[in-house]
Parts: sequence; structure tokens; C-alpha cells
Amino acid sequence: MDKVVVEIGPDKAVQDKGSLVCTLHSFRLYGSPADASIDQGKISMADAQYYADRSKFLLMEADIQNIDYKDYDGKEEINLSMFTIAPKVREEPEAWDGSLPVYLSDPGEGDSYYHFPVKAGETKTVAIGFYVPVKDAGELCSGCWIAISGCTDEGYVYGIPKVW
Repeated sequence: MDKVVVEIGPDKAVQDKGSLVCTLHSFRLYGSPADASIDQGKISMADAQYYADRSKFLLMEADIQNIDYKDYDGKEEINLSMFTIAPKVREEPEAWDGSLPVYLSDPGEGDSYYHFPVKAGETKTVAIGFYVPVKDAGELCSGCWIAISGCTDEGYVYGIPKVW
């Protein structure tokens, strides 16, 4: 299985409170959410409205292992908007600069859409979907990163493994 393992914690510059291990796997690229059997009503378009019409739909799974993480409010939940898909190189200033998730298999309510509860000591799996303006899996893997907390400039990026 092709996967990406992301370790996040106080000794890693990405996060300063608690530790997580996130294993990203089962990468699939579809023509649309409907092709992935996802109802369009479960898609949050806030980020993607400007490029969804020229995008493919990337679906991946994340196994979130909470070692001892609590958010800034003391809640044992992970904000899944920390995962973004970003271009390795921006062609022009107004070009696409990255995608936040538009689908979560287990979303929070309202303003807490991206909040996913995982208690310390637990591991839970969630499916995460993105609109990504690429023409195929080859372009996705060669031209895009998985960026953590949108930190492409700081190097918190991971290559996208083989996509089915």
C-alpha cells in the first residue's frame, strides 16, 4: 500500500502542542465526487468554487493516531484543514495556490466542519476529499504536494504516492 506517514508534535515545527501520527493512504482520483459515490450535498465548496469546474476529485484516507494532542481550546480533536494539496510550483501570481478539503466522511457541524474528534490514545480513520485542478494522476503526483498547515514555504510538504 502506498502511504505517507506524517509525524506532528512539539519537537516538529508544524505543531507546538501534543503529538499525532497521521498515515495518509488509499489515494484515488475521480472525475467528480459523484464518480466516487459522494453526494454533492456533502461537499463544502467554500475553497473550491473558483476551480472546481476544471478539477478532478482526489479522495484519500487518513488514519489519525492521537498520542497526546489537544487543540488550543483543550479539546481532543484535529482540525483536518491542516491537510492541503498544493502545487509544487505556482506558474503565475493569480494561479491556483492550493486546495483545502471539500469533503470529510465524518465532518463536524457548521463552523466546526473540519474538526475531527480523536481522543488521546485512539486511532480513527477519516476519508478526505479535495478538488484539484489537474488533468490526471501523473500530473497530480509530479506537480503537487500534500502540505501540512499550508506550510509549503517552510518545507512541511510530502510527495503524493501512487494514485489509483
